[in-house]
Amino acid sequence: MENNSSNLNEPNYNYSNYMPDYSYQNPYEYRVGFGRRLFAFILDYIIYTLIFLVALVLSGKINDVVNIASMGTLDINEITEISKSILPLALIVSLIYYSLEAFIGATLGKLTLGIKIGNLNRENATINQLLLRYSIKNINVLLSLIGLIPALSFLNSIGSLLGIIVFIGYFFIFSEKKQALHDKIANTAVYYKDEIINN
Repeated sequence: MENNSSNLNEPNYNYSNYMPDYSYQNPYEYRVGFGRRLFAFILDYIIYTLIFLVALVLSGKINDVVNIASMGTLDINEITEISKSILPLALIVSLIYYSLEAFIGATLGKLTLGIKIGNLNRENATINQLLLRYSIKNINVLLSLIGLIPALSFLNSIGSLLGIIVFIGYFFIFSEKKQALHDKIANTAVYYKDEIINN
């Protein structure tokens, strides 16, 4: 009977072919999932609402809101007019507040929860990436603001349609890569702040 033990001593015999591979590491493990990002969104909405209320007081439009709340009967026409009068302020405050993401890579809600936008290599995203991401994420607000100009009111419909697409794109966060649609287009992702390499 032939002894095959000599095969084990041959130089080209590779034991590593039979060993389990421990080198695999999930490249998306540092990315933040839906839960924390949703909580950051809620915090941001609360902060935005407080800032908007301050803006209403400073602009004197708070009286219009109080009038709506104190109406004994709902006059749809009056409510519509008052809503139209405060809409530009709401849009402007929204664009300014959420522009924090374009300049520092995080809103106050994200910073509170210790998360930040980075590039696909887990480094700080470039200003171009952040501006692109911000523009896509807020396209409906941008077009709604421009659509307040009577000649460009058709942009409201386009903005609403794009807003729906962006909203659906949020659910891409449930994928393995944990990127919303605006992240995929801008080549960004949201990470725990301490995990960003050059932070």
